[in-house]
Amino acid sequence: MRKEHVMTTLSSDWVARFHRYKEKSAVLAADATRSIEWHIGGGKRYFNRYFDELVSAHKWCFIVGCNNSGTSILQRVLENTGQVSTLPMEGQMYTRIFRRARKRGHERVWSEYLDDLVVRRDASKERARRLLFDWMRDLQLPIAPVIVEKTPANVARMRWIDSNFPTAHFIGLVRDGYAVCEGIKRKGRQPIAHAAKHWAMVNEIMLEESCHVRNYLRVSYEDITDDPEQVSTRIAEFLNLDKRKISESFRHKYQIHNMADGRESAVVNYNSESIKRLSQDEINLVEKIAAETLNKLGYAKPVR
Repeated sequence: MRKEHVMTTLSSDWVARFHRYKEKSAVLAADATRSIEWHIGGGKRYFNRYFDELVSAHKWCFIVGCNNSGTSILQRVLENTGQVSTLPMEGQMYTRIFRRARKRGHERVWSEYLDDLVVRRDASKERARRLLFDWMRDLQLPIAPVIVEKTPANVARMRWIDSNFPTAHFIGLVRDGYAVCEGIKRKGRQPIAHAAKHWAMVNEIMLEESCHVRNYLRVSYEDITDDPEQVSTRIAEFLNLDKRKISESFRHKYQIHNMADGRESAVVNYNSESIKRLSQDEINLVEKIAAETLNKLGYAKPVR
């Protein structure tokens, strides 16, 4: 049995590695195609000429926050309303203008190389034109009045995005740090201390950056899962969407990160389930590292 288990593990690791290489090859091929279309296919000339009109033609909604905080499920919910356009993957996967938050050895803790991800606010306008081209190129037609882009690491680029996208609206997701840290530890195989530092840093950055952009709405994972009607109202008012359609979308089932076997699940709160996986020592360590941010966001230490 032990030998069979080892062989199964090795096979699983090999298959996972194969899929990573396959995904990386597809991404690199798409990058090359976009570059050709930009430089040779007329993209650069067109977007340089009409950038102001194109960037203002739609309302851009950027979903940001610490990973494992509900950004993916909110994107799926909004997409399912039929009122917005969105990309199948995170926006960072469709452009090289932003450094992708996928550094090996730092899975799910991209704040550990934050300097590589930040875009200087005085970066050339050319970068904004290319970014708009990259994103709009892969949107399905017809493009809706509201475009939703989700890249958690854009929390570090909020001011630059806001200065280049005049219709930018940001939705910042927050979630109980104890549950988030458990997810980072389990899915990213990171030490709990690294997860706690990451959660605290990302949320502190978001709190600061949100004060310097024109349109910002903070939404909690707990409200999304426990009070979707209230969240539907707030988001509908923020983005000028039909509240009824958002509310209906929240009642659907989705394939989400918690379901490792690919099953679909209703939008429910997994905090308790996640926190139960933490030892008392891990809970104490999260509190020690992230206490200030936990208090700011109103998250109490779990009681066993």
